[in-house]
Amino acid sequence: MKNTVTNQCPVCGLQGFTPFDKDGYPNYEICLCCSFESGNQYDHSSEADHFLHLRKVWVNKMEAKWWKAPAPKEWNYKDQLENAGLAHP
Repeated sequence: MKNTVTNQCPVCGLQGFTPFDKDGYPNYEICLCCSFESGNQYDHSSEADHFLHLRKVWVNKMEAKWWKAPAPKEWNYKDQLENAGLAHP
């Protein structure tokens, strides 16, 4: 799956996160919400099922909590995924 410039995490849908550069290659940034790093856990050639797998890990193992920062008030991971157009695992 060739990724294009986007301002959301492809794993959790966090807005304001740019995992890939203008050419679709990873920026090696870590998402503050799910903790997955572009270029490490996924890259420009990752398929949709790989992102779904990472999403399952985040939801199940990490219980969909923010990794590095406190979650915003009223935050809900299901709403975040839905608003980003990402499949819930």
